[in-house]
Amino acid sequence: SKLLITNWGETDPFAIFASGICVKECPTGKDGFVLDCKTTGEVPDCTGEELADEMIEMIDILNVCVPTTIPPEAQATFDAVSGALASSAAGGVVADLNAASKAIKTSIGLGVIYSLAFIYLMSWFAETLAWICVLLVQLTLIGATATLYIIYDEELQKYAALSDSFSGGALN
Repeated sequence: SKLLITNWGETDPFAIFASGICVKECPTGKDGFVLDCKTTGEVPDCTGEELADEMIEMIDILNVCVPTTIPPEAQATFDAVSGALASSAAGGVVADLNAASKAIKTSIGLGVIYSLAFIYLMSWFAETLAWICVLLVQLTLIGATATLYIIYDEELQKYAALSDSFSGGALN
């Protein structure tokens, strides 16, 4: 089920939900739409004339029926909801993502370009690049082995110095 707001004229962004009713589908317009809803204390009748005016074309956003075009009497409500979202933590995240969207799109585009350039270079220098990769891996393995040997040798020296400081061979 979806939430259909029946009173978009409320300027309190939280009070608009008091006039909400549950519907199976969002309205697609006034022509021929039959409202199948669950009534509430605020909206006791789903077939009233006041609801017929609300049957404009709406889309489903997170299970809330939102008008595709904002009626003039609802503009203040939408401005209030926009302001509440903008000043909330969630609105800040959305604003940050909106501000970063250009950088994200640019990064995706450059990633595709760099990948294609690498593939193109591989067609020319595949063997050379393969040997460079083998050389880099080999140098990394040699460097890691030398570093670990130096660390091991230092630990052996510490152990020898520690065992010399105890009498009776307690560490042997």
